[in-house]
Amino acid sequence: MAGGLVLAVAAWRAARGPGGFYDRTLYGMTPRTHRIYLAIGLVFAGIFAFTFTRHVAAAEFGALAALAIIGVFYATSFLRGYSEHDE
Repeated sequence: MAGGLVLAVAAWRAARGPGGFYDRTLYGMTPRTHRIYLAIGLVFAGIFAFTFTRHVAAAEFGALAALAIIGVFYATSFLRGYSEHDE
């Protein structure tokens, strides 16, 4: 559940600002995109809360794997530096 909340808070903080030039123009990381990741993080936090109360371990592992993949995609959208594009 903490992973979903961390993703949601990071996306919320990023959505409040305009972002950098490369974030917006090359990578498409607009405030709208960050709000989508915010919603995804909250959905995963809800899924983990539900599965924790219902003791459904198999669903927790599947949700954790999906959250890890989405979290990596979101984190790497900030880590990639500028690279020349061949035209």
